[in-house]
Formats: sequence, C-alpha cells, structure tokens
Amino acid sequence: MAYKERTKPKLLKTYEVLSSRMDLTSEDYDYFLELKNEYEGKKRFDELIEKFNTAGTTEQE
Repeated sequence: MAYKERTKPKLLKTYEVLSSRMDLTSEDYDYFLELKNEYEGKKRFDELIEKFNTAGTTEQE
C-alpha cells in the first residue's frame, strides 16, 4: 500500500457512540448518515484504487 490507510473521522465516531446511547434529532441523524456514507464511499474507492494498482503491476511484470 503506497498511502496511509483511511481511518474513521472523530466526528463519525462521536455520532456512532451518541446514536447508540440516545435518540438523535432527525437533522443530527441525517448528518450522521451523510458522514457514514461519505466514509464508506471513500473506503470503497480506496479498495477499487488498490485493485487497479495491483492489477496494473501484475500486467507490467
């Protein structure tokens, strides 16, 4: 891996804890889902890039 592995943002971790301990307002819950979906999308993108990079190196060898 040529880059630093992505970690969850502190704000997302905070919302995960809060959502398990209390009822979030609809605005807070929507924001939490946005943060979660954004993070998961970035993780999927990183996986695709890693597969692309791995496929490219095996073809060149």
